[in-house]
Amino acid sequence: MTHKKWTKEGIIKKYKSLYNKWRKIPTIKDLREKDYRELEYAIYRKFRKLSNLRIAANLQGDRNPPKYWTIIKIKDELKKFCNSPGSLLLKMWKHRLYHAICEKGGFNKFNADLKLGLKLNKNDWDEKAKISELKRLNNLMNHQHCKSYSK
Repeated sequence: MTHKKWTKEGIIKKYKSLYNKWRKIPTIKDLREKDYRELEYAIYRKFRKLSNLRIAANLQGDRNPPKYWTIIKIKDELKKFCNSPGSLLLKMWKHRLYHAICEKGGFNKFNADLKLGLKLNKNDWDEKAKISELKRLNNLMNHQHCKSYSK
């Protein structure tokens, strides 16, 4: 069996064509499942890892870079999130902000450190109560934000 001699440009071109064909950024799992093992090996030989190929191909994945979520970034995003319409807690469950809060120690730690006053032990809230609590949280955070600038 003859192996194709891959160049970096050839790998980028093929990867972009798969991106257009599949309408999503191909993962290693996609390449393996769809029998593109030779391309996978070429990616590792020429780029060392898939993320380097994505950078070279100018294709950005849906993950944020490491150290993206700081406490300040979480606070800012949580404010924006609380002001967005719709079913807030359902969105939050899938939202990256939820995962960032969990990585930084969880809601209990975040609640205590920032003195947010979240009621975290109520599992049976209705939608109206959830929304009003998030709005209260947003107002509290805005008030704390203003106090920090007035010092």
